[in-house]
Amino acid sequence: MPPWSSNLPSGAPRILPPSLSPHEQANFLLQAGRRLGLKRLPDSFGSSSDQARIESTSVLIDVLLCQVLAVQKLVFSISQRHQPYDPNPLSYGDRLPDSLSLRSLRDIEAHSRNPYLSPDSFDRPSVTAILRHTPAVVRLQVGYCNGAAPEGIVQNTLPELRELCLFEGIDIDLAAVAEFCPHLQRCRLGAGVLESPSAGQFRKGLSASLELDHGPVLNELLPLRATLQSLDIDGSGIPIIDIRAVPDMSPFTALRSLRWIFPRRPDGDYATLFDKLPPAIE
Repeated sequence: MPPWSSNLPSGAPRILPPSLSPHEQANFLLQAGRRLGLKRLPDSFGSSSDQARIESTSVLIDVLLCQVLAVQKLVFSISQRHQPYDPNPLSYGDRLPDSLSLRSLRDIEAHSRNPYLSPDSFDRPSVTAILRHTPAVVRLQVGYCNGAAPEGIVQNTLPELRELCLFEGIDIDLAAVAEFCPHLQRCRLGAGVLESPSAGQFRKGLSASLELDHGPVLNELLPLRATLQSLDIDGSGIPIIDIRAVPDMSPFTALRSLRWIFPRRPDGDYATLFDKLPPAIE
């Protein structure tokens, strides 16, 4: 079990005394979690070293979040040392006390520093759980997440959210965003969210874009047609619509900026393309 306290950034709260043995550190962490009111804590960590490492690190994140109430920016980043295809990804956020509110938090990023990690190496429910405690978040960026989910990644009202970046951009997430983020102004979907998406991610998005219908993405965003001002769609890493969807954009009356990257030469009527764009486009 790693000496967590020595890995914290300078100035961060020191959570675990460095002189304790790994077993003592684990007990200390559980005691701290109970004292802070964390829910669903285990009686002890798993028997295998890998399971214990994942469980204890997950609890550590929740313990730390309870002690940084004035945090303004939060970055969850999976390092290159994290094993891809890990069947037990870090799971945090759901243990936080219901009363906890990170009212100063404005910016959340959840992504991997290694573009070659698999989609199942980042835990989707954890992002959803964290967002329940961030009523004032203004910007949200989310990379690949673990598996599928029956509901969108946002499941509570985020009245201050103005900018959203989603690597996957799946329609169920966008439907939830349109419902719970009524004042969204800037939306970025696809590979443009990451600095360097992997070749495997590009191929996955390219093959899917040739098979899917062109409508769902814009349809899900329709409830935001009067507030959305900037839309950035990069089809290099997600199942994406083609140029035939441009006429569907006419209801987006507030849209001033549009960037749309196609993974192949799009079909459609180029002669009348610009006439079909929203009138406010600059």
